Amino acid sequence: MTFEPLAPLGGYITLSILLLGLVGYFFVKEIRTPGHDDASIVDWSRRLAITVLVIFIGFGPGRMVETTETARANVDVFFVVDRTGSMVAEDYDGDKPRLDGVRADINSLVSLLPGSRFGVISFDSSATQQLPLTTDTNALKIWSTNMNQEITLYSKGSTVNRARDEMARILADSKERFPQNQRLVFLMTDAENTTEDEVRKTFADLEPLVDGGAVLLYGTEAGGPMKQYDPYDLEPKYIEDHMAPGTPNAISKADLGEGKAIAAELGVGFFHLTEPTDLAPAVAGIDPEILSVEGGRIVEVFQLMIWPFAIGLAALLTWELSVVVARSARRVG
Repeated sequence: MTFEPLAPLGGYITLSILLLGLVGYFFVKEIRTPGHDDASIVDWSRRLAITVLVIFIGFGPGRMVETTETARANVDVFFVVDRTGSMVAEDYDGDKPRLDGVRADINSLVSLLPGSRFGVISFDSSATQQLPLTTDTNALKIWSTNMNQEITLYSKGSTVNRARDEMARILADSKERFPQNQRLVFLMTDAENTTEDEVRKTFADLEPLVDGGAVLLYGTEAGGPMKQYDPYDLEPKYIEDHMAPGTPNAISKADLGEGKAIAAELGVGFFHLTEPTDLAPAVAGIDPEILSVEGGRIVEVFQLMIWPFAIGLAALLTWELSVVVARSARRVG
């Protein structure tokens, strides 16, 4: 079994430890309480099992399965996705979060580049490779669907600098291993920099590693408010600007100048996206060579295996709910 976490690993581990510790504390407290009954121990054992299953599912359990690759294009596509808090500013296509546009455009570009291999680099407080190059577009769609902004509590502001070094490493590795392939980079960001003491690094030295792509800049210069993100908060509040009088909602503004500058340094196109847009022009110059694999080639792809654990979780939750309802009925009666 292998794992592909559904959330940034560092923050998820921290939250998992805190949650497990909290439930474990109440479990131990119940055991040590004089005169406790067996029913209460069963209750907290069940809740502990629910917690463990939820945490385990969040780590993205799965397995590598073999599939036959019959043909592919000599194109490696890298989506570099900004997941800082500003990417949920509500100024895309009216008042929708910018990440809504990112999700839609990833799907659009996949359909425009059939047979390519796709990989994902995301950056927030750090940059990580979320998905190695693969022809498994279902894996990419699953990642895109489950993608969220970083957890607000751990945010360190916005800067594209965090993506640069990881991009350099992965692009250099791709060129060394597959020199015949074309490498397309789609940097999906608002280019906002809220770490004003940090000078933006140049992307110009990455230009020899890039054959095409675009900087896709989301949001407006007027900006929009952003909601906080906590996976356990069902009614998130807006992020506030504590430096402004009256503590109004913080406003994130897309930086067109920086976006254009990065595009020029990478030698790729620039698209300012404030609403759904046809991205065919972004790949107009790409002429992929289809590489047929005679007789098919066996490759391994990652397949999520959540459903067996989800069934167990559903059973435990049903049990918990039935106990709560039964006890409520007895109290009312």
